[in-house]
Parts: sequence; C-alpha cells; structure tokens
Amino acid sequence: MRLFPALQRRLERMISRNLDLIFLWVFLIAYLPMVPVFSPLCREDLVPWLMFCLACTVALRGKSYGDGPHVSLTAQHSIVGRIFRWIGMVATPLVMILWYDLGAYIGVSLATNVLHEVYAGPFIQASLYTSGVLVLMLLGSTHGRTAWDPDGVPGWLLWGFYIIFFIGMSFGCGFLYVYSVMETELGNDLVIFSDMAKSLILGLAFLAVGMICGRTKNLRQRVTAGKKDGGKYRTKPFNYLFACLGSFSGLWALAVLQSLLGLGEFSFEQAFIPSAFVIAWAGVVWPKPIPIAMTCLLHEVMPSGGNDPIISTTASPFDEPPEGALRINPLRIKRVRATHPWLVMVKASRVSEFDDPIRTLWPRREPPQAFHSLGDAAFELDPLTKQEQWSEITIRLKGGDDVAAVKGGAAVTQSIVVMKPFLRPGTPRRKQKTTYRWDKPIWEGKIQAVDASTESLSLENGSIIVLSTEGMARAFELEIGAPVYRLYDVADFRPPQLEDYVKV
Repeated sequence: MRLFPALQRRLERMISRNLDLIFLWVFLIAYLPMVPVFSPLCREDLVPWLMFCLACTVALRGKSYGDGPHVSLTAQHSIVGRIFRWIGMVATPLVMILWYDLGAYIGVSLATNVLHEVYAGPFIQASLYTSGVLVLMLLGSTHGRTAWDPDGVPGWLLWGFYIIFFIGMSFGCGFLYVYSVMETELGNDLVIFSDMAKSLILGLAFLAVGMICGRTKNLRQRVTAGKKDGGKYRTKPFNYLFACLGSFSGLWALAVLQSLLGLGEFSFEQAFIPSAFVIAWAGVVWPKPIPIAMTCLLHEVMPSGGNDPIISTTASPFDEPPEGALRINPLRIKRVRATHPWLVMVKASRVSEFDDPIRTLWPRREPPQAFHSLGDAAFELDPLTKQEQWSEITIRLKGGDDVAAVKGGAAVTQSIVVMKPFLRPGTPRRKQKTTYRWDKPIWEGKIQAVDASTESLSLENGSIIVLSTEGMARAFELEIGAPVYRLYDVADFRPPQLEDYVKV
C-alpha cells in the first residue's frame, strides 16, 4: 500500500510549510481567555476579533494577488520600504473596522431618528488612519520597484477607485449589520443578513490586503510587453475573486451551519473556530512561494584596468589557475551591454545520486532551452535540510569533454575558472592562490579551476566564470535574478528590450 506513505509525506510537507500558521492559531487560542472583557476584541459581532486574526496572518503571509512585475525584471529591495509596506498591509484590516463602525453608527442614528454629531468623531478617526496607511504605502514604494515604467493606465486612477470602493463597501457592511440586527429585534428574522455582513467585511479585507500592495506599473509592464506570439496580456481575476468570495462564502456557510445545528451565533468563547477558518484560508490564498526556476543573467565583463606583464611560455597543469589572458578580479570588473539569459531549474531539477533529469510529475510546458557551455545546471536540494534552495547553482560537468575536444582534426584545449567574490562563512582558510602573477593572493575557497577530473562546480550570485580557449578568454558575471513561479510566463511573454527603457 503506497497510498499511506505518500499521504504521510504530503501531510508532513504541508505541516512543515505551515508551521507559522499553526503556531499562530495556538497563540490565539491561548490569548483568547486573556482578552479583557471591555476590550473591542470582545464585541458581539466578532468583526474586530476576525480582523485582528487576519492582521496577524497578514504579518506572516500577506502579499499581492496579481502576476507581479515582468518575469525578466529583478525587483529592488529596500529594508525600510519593506517595513513601511508591511505595516501598511497589517493595518489595512484594522482601518476597515473603523469604516465598518461608522456605517453602524449612522445606521443606528437613522433607525432611532437621532441625527447628531455622534459619527463625526469616528469619521475623522477613520479618515486619519486611512491617510496614514496610504502614506506608509507611499513611503514603502521603493521596495519591489522594477526599472521599466511604460506608459499606460495611471496609478492614481486605479488607487482612487480602490479607496472609494473599499470605504463604501466597509461602510455598507456596517450599515447592513445594524439594520438586520434591529429588524430581528423587532420580530423580522434577518439573522442571515447579519451573518452575511460579517462575512462580507472579511472577504473585502482579504481582497484589500492583496490589492493595496499591488502595483499598476506591473500591469503596464505586462500589457506593453505582450506575448511572444503577438497576443495581448489579459488580467486574470480568478485570484482576486477566489480570495474574496471564498473567504466570504466559507465564513457565511460556517455561520449558517452553526444556526442550523441550533447553536445560535458564534460567541466570543467560540471565537477560535472562525479564527481557525481565517488562518486556514490565508494559508490557501497566500501559500509559501517556491519558485520553479530562477531567471539568471550572465553579464559579459572585462577587467577594470591594469598592465599586462610578460608572462611565461611554460604550460601550467589544469589543477592550477591560468595566468596572463585571464587577468581579472571579481571585485574589480566592469560590465558590457552583452547579456545572456539563463533559466536554471529549482523544482524537478534532477536526482543528485544519478545526475539524471527527473520526469515531471505534473503536466507543464517545457521551459526554454538553457544554452550554456558549462553543461547541466540546477539549484539542487540543500544538503542539510533537503529542501529547495535558490542561492547556489550546481553544474554537473562531463569530465574531460569540458576541457579538451577535437575540432577540425586538431586538439583544442579549453580552460574554465570560477572565482567567487567572497569566501563562504565557515570555510577553512587554506593556502592561497593567485590567478595571475601580479594579483594579490586569493583564498583557495574563492577560486576553482576545472580539469579533467572535476565533476561539479558551484556558482553563487556575483561569481565570475572565465572561459579560455587557446589563449582567447571571455569572462561572465552571474546574476541570480527574478524567480519564476509559472514556466508558461517565461515561454509566452516577450522579455523587455533596450528600446523599452528609452523614450524617443
């Protein structure tokens, strides 16, 4: 029976990837009895508690639902900008409570015919907090920004529509809840509408978090680039509808089931049940992303300067770094405009024991061919954790075929050297090497020369690959760029060209 071991491994993997959400739910269960009675979290409608649970989940998993920037573009990383955007996302569900309460206040005022300034304070408070969130998102706009900014739909137009939409819907949910509760007290059974209002504000919060951290620039990039076959890019609304309507209908169905069983509405003592739904649904719409492949670039580089001294004519063995024409320092280079795209697989890369490609376990389009003179490359599993990693590329060589070949009836000797900019922490500092006679010594762990017995190479971000054939050398700097989560994006979308960045 192979079903049970496979199911067990699947459950173990699912639990290991969602341990943060499981610990969060346990923390909320432990925190539930300690909430003060007069705290807003203890409110009867449970909306503040559900939004608090969602805010905690957003702090761990929150991200955008869109396709993101173009797959060939690497996003900018800013620690300060990331913190600002993180605070803005976490505060978004909490701000929606203020507009929800404002709708409830106005609903009570209209129902009791007492129109006064009871809602002026909540309106000012909600407006100030909303402005604060928008300022945080503006300050954090540097994080995740890409270089290409084509013309198209202006961002302020969509953002203005989003703000008006979410404020109006949050206000309407509060008004609907108060109206249904008051009608129920008068004898009209409208409990179903009160449950719908509470569920709808949760669905709107899921949608707002995913849209507030999105970028209109990403949409413009994909629309302008188009597809390789000339087709137009069309936005896929499934992720947005799935996050919003799924959470709304799921919580509503949970409340209806509670009523059908004769247990009434959820009380605060039973709040761990809807909070479990919120956390579980957040794990569905915001899973931990694992890229299928990484878009890497090989930048052709050249030394930044220096004089060539007279080199020796004595041939050196392959176990020593070459001299002369390979004069280069990993920290002193300059790039040229020539780049070579390189798609390196992360998932379904190969079996390390046999060095053989794995047959894919799910149907997908074949990735673009990764042309490279070094051979088969992949992000292999981490040797310690046995989990996917995308920081070190392992290249499996074919022995002597990579350093010597017969072309045109003559033997052609090739030389390959890999230099890393920094020594890996924990690497023993053994004897030093020099690539060239005038170079400063280099630790042995920072340089690797390929000979006929070399079986594998390891490349990291910033590594320099020097290929030499009969005295002619070319150097390349490796840049590990944007992750690829869907291979059909790489196969379908046209990569940005130089003319896309230059205004005529």
